[in-house]
Amino acid sequence: MDYKDLNSKIVKDKFPIPVVDELLEELHGAQFFTKLDLRSSYHQVRMDSMDVEKTAFRMHHGYFEFFVMPFGLTNAPSTFQEMMNEVFRNYLHQFTFVFFDDILVYSKTWKDHLSHMRIILELLQAHRLCFKKSKCSFGEKQVAYLGHIVSNTSVSADDNKIKAVVDWPQPQSTKILHGFLGLAGYYHKFIQNFGLIAAPLTSMLKRHSFKWNDDTLASFEALKKALIAAPILQLPNFDEEFVIECDASGDGIGAVL
Repeated sequence: MDYKDLNSKIVKDKFPIPVVDELLEELHGAQFFTKLDLRSSYHQVRMDSMDVEKTAFRMHHGYFEFFVMPFGLTNAPSTFQEMMNEVFRNYLHQFTFVFFDDILVYSKTWKDHLSHMRIILELLQAHRLCFKKSKCSFGEKQVAYLGHIVSNTSVSADDNKIKAVVDWPQPQSTKILHGFLGLAGYYHKFIQNFGLIAAPLTSMLKRHSFKWNDDTLASFEALKKALIAAPILQLPNFDEEFVIECDASGDGIGAVL
């Protein structure tokens, strides 16, 4: 369904979406992880009866309306994240993260993990939220979460996502190139000088600038090689002292942590 016209008339709802890097930084010291993936995500939110008629769409068999929140609405992401934050409000950043329909429960001891899981499952049951068991991981020492492999000591890029970037064929349009750079850029923190390596490709995103040459091909292959050799990042320990050294000039700023 194309809700472009409907979205143009909707007052945009503002709600902060969690930043993945900030979530992962809080995992230092956690030993046990459970990942839950909700079933149907947006469809678990009931539409207001006054707004049901606005979701009407046409099929060969007639016109239909959504009684639950459909995908494609401009306010759907913020509405869903706000609902999830409200459900888990008392426990966020204590032993659980919520990124849309992905829930991560983390604990320092097995006893704590069992206690935390009981709380989370009771909340899901109370709010009638269902998760898909086949996409969940329970009580693991290492878990795949939001495109990262998280353990008790480190964070690394998900091998399946890296393979998707490495196997990506040479883009034949700006749109496909945008998709490649978006997926590769998700792991920019693992690649030193990512911006410099990707600069020739980024310049092709300008209007009437899509043209492959030796520089852009070299950049395309260099990004793939850099992702294959991406390092494993150590989780920050906020109990230790951090020292930041930086220098500034009229053109920019450089910093070392």
